[in-house]
Amino acid sequence: MIKPYKISVPKSTLNNIYKKVRSYPWKMMQNVNGWEYGTNYNYLKKISKYWVSKYNWKKFENKINSFKNYKTNVDGINLHFIIEKSKNTKSRPLLLLHGWPGSVIEFFDIIPRLAHPEKFGGKIEDGFDIIVPSLPGFGFSTPIKKALGPRRIGKILNKFMVKNLRVIKIILYKVGIGEQLLQLGLVSIVQNIVKVFILIAYRLDIQKGQKIIKKKNGKKNLILIK
Repeated sequence: MIKPYKISVPKSTLNNIYKKVRSYPWKMMQNVNGWEYGTNYNYLKKISKYWVSKYNWKKFENKINSFKNYKTNVDGINLHFIIEKSKNTKSRPLLLLHGWPGSVIEFFDIIPRLAHPEKFGGKIEDGFDIIVPSLPGFGFSTPIKKALGPRRIGKILNKFMVKNLRVIKIILYKVGIGEQLLQLGLVSIVQNIVKVFILIAYRLDIQKGQKIIKKKNGKKNLILIK
């Protein structure tokens, strides 16, 4: 069964989070200026202050609810997902999988562009039916008691798409951990996948004039950043 879902975090929950952030014992945390041992101390304090003084959760909550949110039970897990239907009469389902750590919000800017390209200078026949699940244990999906691993998650997503949504042919787009889902977990549904798009994001701290090595087709290419 698929049920519409609306995100509504109680004010009491928000106030409890704010209280915990405000009362965090910063003196117990070593003041390290750099990023060698994790998040920069001063940066973390600054962003924590922003969370409790300026960040408007309700505004962002409304942003999430501007999409069509649903929940469905898959092997005892209430899986949260977003669906954005295209007006393309021949549209195909495009499954977007977020990374770790991550959430469905990674795709908010591209969901309307992929579903409704005609609104952004594209053609309506290029639109997809977008499906964006929160992976088990992430976001608004049911918290998990123990790690599932890519293989198990792949099987859950297979059942979610084929049994719950009755989707037979899938186009898949993955970020980060989605690469592992392809290699390990989605073997069970490879017959249902017609195309795969992979994006793994890396942070490159490079400056102008710096040379880096990029491999392409087994060959090393020297690139100068201008």
